Amino acid sequence: DSLATPVKEVAEKAKERNDKRAEAVERIRQKQEDTLKSLREAISTAAEQAAQKRSVTMSGRSEKAGKHFESVIAKVGENNKSRAEQATEHQKKITEVLEQSSEKRSAKLAETSSKASEHTKSVSEKVAGTQRQFAEATAEHDRRLKEAMELANKRRESHLADKIAKARSIHQAVTIGGA
Repeated sequence: DSLATPVKEVAEKAKERNDKRAEAVERIRQKQEDTLKSLREAISTAAEQAAQKRSVTMSGRSEKAGKHFESVIAKVGENNKSRAEQATEHQKKITEVLEQSSEKRSAKLAETSSKASEHTKSVSEKVAGTQRQFAEATAEHDRRLKEAMELANKRRESHLADKIAKARSIHQAVTIGGA
């Protein structure tokens, strides 16, 4: 038994050491689990707080973005209204300029037409006068030509009559003298 006692003692001491080690390991494991659990809870809490903070931030940003969007839409509406008014004013000015231009063109056309009509009348009168003068000159020329032809015919007839008379007298002189 004496051997058994030291072995028993060694075994008991080894068992005690093993039990102490097991308890120490268990305490350490429990501490690690507790630490991990508290870290998990801290992380979960931090994540929830971050999510809430992000939600609040996003809500604020969303609200600001909505206000900005409404502001931009209002400005675009005002800008479009201003452009439409400017376009209407510009169209009105263009219409006025075109009407004035049309009136000026009509007045100028009437003036030009009147001048052209007067010129045409003047030219027509001059042409009629020239035609009348030409007709009168032609009639005078025809009258003089007729007179000249009649005079030439009379002279020719007179000259022929003289030649006929001379030829008769020669013919009679020859016929009487030869008989």
